[in-house]
Amino acid sequence: MEKTTKLLGGWGYILLIAGSVLGPLTFVFHLVGLAGIICLLIAFYRASKESGQSKIWRNIFVAVVLYIVASLLLIFVVGSAFMAAFHDSAVGTSAFTSGVIAGGFIAWVLWMVGAWFWYQASIPLSESTGVSLYKTGGLLIFIGAITLIVFGLGAIVMLIGEIMQTVAFFTTTEKVPAGSPA
Repeated sequence: MEKTTKLLGGWGYILLIAGSVLGPLTFVFHLVGLAGIICLLIAFYRASKESGQSKIWRNIFVAVVLYIVASLLLIFVVGSAFMAAFHDSAVGTSAFTSGVIAGGFIAWVLWMVGAWFWYQASIPLSESTGVSLYKTGGLLIFIGAITLIVFGLGAIVMLIGEIMQTVAFFTTTEKVPAGSPA
């Protein structure tokens, strides 16, 4: 793996983790997380090209699209339910509760499917680099998405998976370009 790809992947995960953990504090950290996602997309794209395995890029792209759709859906449904709560007290409370539950469930399902695609992108990356941390981290991200509904336990498991993939990017053997001095 080229040095640029390694750095984009490693720092992309660091930015993503910082944005995820610190996002509730201020809007700026949401932008940090977005920058991390962009770096990761570029890193996975480059890794896909370097390894000659287009399924890495295809799967990570589907995963990110599903994550974005799930997040936007959750924001829209919960926002709409919140507005309905102010419209009429009896109907609003019912609409708010059902809206939050329905939106949360649909977002959770989309996050699980997205995490499955993330894991599917991690498998060939692990095979092409020989670093098993990609596959293990991807599996933990998937398991974390499934268990996210259990008191937020899944968020911790996903965080561990992201840290493992961060370490994987930084520890992958660097490929020296042909024709350059070793």
